[in-house]
Amino acid sequence: MDTSRFIVFEFILVASVGLQSASAEEILMPAGSTVWMKFDAAACPDADFDDCAGSNLAGVAPPNGIPNHFVTDGVSSATGYAEILPDRIRTYIISNAGAVMNASFQDTYTVRGTATEPFDVTFLFRVTGLMKTVPAGPFHQLLAGNVQAKIGTFEPDPLVNENIRVAAFDAGASADTGAKSLFAQGSVPIDITASYTKTGVNVGDVFDIAYQVRSAFSKGELDLRNTGSISFVLPDGVFLASALAESLLPVIGDYNLNKVVDAADYVLWRKNEGTTNPLPNDLTGGTIGAAQYNQWRANYGEPSGSGSGAIANTSVPEPATLVLLCAGILAMFSRRGANGS
Repeated sequence: MDTSRFIVFEFILVASVGLQSASAEEILMPAGSTVWMKFDAAACPDADFDDCAGSNLAGVAPPNGIPNHFVTDGVSSATGYAEILPDRIRTYIISNAGAVMNASFQDTYTVRGTATEPFDVTFLFRVTGLMKTVPAGPFHQLLAGNVQAKIGTFEPDPLVNENIRVAAFDAGASADTGAKSLFAQGSVPIDITASYTKTGVNVGDVFDIAYQVRSAFSKGELDLRNTGSISFVLPDGVFLASALAESLLPVIGDYNLNKVVDAADYVLWRKNEGTTNPLPNDLTGGTIGAAQYNQWRANYGEPSGSGSGAIANTSVPEPATLVLLCAGILAMFSRRGANGS
């Protein structure tokens, strides 16, 4: 049976909100998450276990993930970045002291296609990039730079050690550069691949696969921003549908980014009507007017991942009802402002 290796995803990502930053407490993954990025560095306060930032939001960074996050304690400094998409993990860390970035996620795949017999699916997770030295007084150093890639099962416990958030399926599903050090200005190329083959797969099967990239050093720079690519070896006529990719599809008409098209989006449309202010999830652009209203009306009630046309049995509020809804929403915001919250 012929097989082909390819990446199957084509998707549009939307903005979301939320980033946990360094504070007096340890940064833990929110319960129920299947996406988690964690940045630790010696430059962050010891009181919070050197935690710098964490995010459970997949999608383009910024605004999701961990956008470039700079920290300093006056002596050492560090910058971290992480982004998780359905077909890749991208990370970056640089510091004149120790730093670690862990980025992991679980995706749920549905097997679709025309195959009638059981077959194998091979998952490939390739991580490429560079380890680099950083200035260290009159010298340049890279100390104990290390990158790991894993394919396996996702550990949902918020208290689990981030280094083992994903347990590799087998030895081949884990790849490691080993520790690399340089004591003169320079760089070390990174190119590792973890692989896992799932046997006895049938069209219609649904299963979870998790991925993790861990990068760390005692001093240095690890640039994995153009890497972490996920691909597959599949029989002809078979493809995988990604639940994560579907969840990141835009909801047209969701102007306030709450993952559903509702009356609050109408409020934003009215507020911006006649302007050229850009609205999120507006495919039309230009001057805000009838086109944006029609987008909102056509998709009213549609949640994230529902797909086009999945709004049956949902009625659009009549204009008089909208006026009352808008008045209620505006009054709620006014009360919040008056209460200082």
